[in-house]
Amino acid sequence: MYGNQICQDFYNSNHWVNDFLPNYPEKQLNQISTSKDGWTSRFMSMVAESSIGKKVEVLLMNVTLAFWKRKFNNFDKQTFEKAFKSRPYISKHHPLNFQAKVLAAYNTRKQNFEEKYKVIFDEKN
Repeated sequence: MYGNQICQDFYNSNHWVNDFLPNYPEKQLNQISTSKDGWTSRFMSMVAESSIGKKVEVLLMNVTLAFWKRKFNNFDKQTFEKAFKSRPYISKHHPLNFQAKVLAAYNTRKQNFEEKYKVIFDEKN
């Protein structure tokens, strides 16, 4: 956070925290930065948001995906697509395919529940 007034408003709006953390010391407002970012941070953000930055992002996503495909070539295509993703909005790396284990356990429990209570869950929900 930055800006003394914003921080003071935040603390004033959240006094309930003291009920859970009564011994937590309040932050001194003079320790809070008054500026948003330094020039290096602003410059790097500007470069990352430019067309060159977008091209570098796509390149790095493709390099990452190619590396994963080489490293984890034991997965079939469908399993690989579920366990690994590299897109502008998501980067997912699950070499042990934990998602499949969770979904299998969920389906087993759901099926047991349906059999026990004679109900059928709607697959659309």
